[in-house]
Amino acid sequence: ARRDCVRNLLLASLGATSALRARLVAMISELGSVAERSRQQAILRSLTAQALLPVCMAFGCSCFLIDFVGVYHSMYLQCAMHIACCIFALVSPLITLTVLRPYRRFVQQLCFCAPKPSVDSQSDEHSRKRSTRVATI
Repeated sequence: ARRDCVRNLLLASLGATSALRARLVAMISELGSVAERSRQQAILRSLTAQALLPVCMAFGCSCFLIDFVGVYHSMYLQCAMHIACCIFALVSPLITLTVLRPYRRFVQQLCFCAPKPSVDSQSDEHSRKRSTRVATI
């Protein structure tokens, strides 16, 4: 009975995640601005990846339970829970740092010592975008 309850809970949570993701994709596709749409899609990718991280934790828990119950004894099964916790703790911030553009740029500047764009180049880029926008209207 407990096994069925846990399985149903996992299936319901995966189904709810899929339904919510589909709804968000539909809402994002209705956005008018291409830049806003791409930002929202990046956030959605990040949230989707983080929503699937508990699967890693469930794998580690199931390996530990297999050893604990006595189905199969192995040192690796005992360590799987700790490995899953470490993966969860490491991957969650890495998803955010690699998927979302502002954080990705910061990490690239930090790791590769890339110079920050100067204020003049940012204002030139802004005026270029503005002139392009005016020209297209």
